[in-house]
Amino acid sequence: MHRLKERLIKDLDELTPAELMALQSVVNILLEKSGEKGSEETASPAYLRVREALADVSGDMSEDISFDREERI
Repeated sequence: MHRLKERLIKDLDELTPAELMALQSVVNILLEKSGEKGSEETASPAYLRVREALADVSGDMSEDISFDREERI
């Protein structure tokens, strides 16, 4: 297991910033699935404030975002 970890760390050094950001998203998903991260108790206060602010939003925000993107294209 230790060799695998060392190899991964070495590989991380070769990634671009964009690739590191993508990898961070994957790591976060894996940690959420394992129950080590992602609960509201460990969430940052900013995340909770945004969630509270969006709680009263009606409709489908993903459709609105897609529509706005299509207008820009």
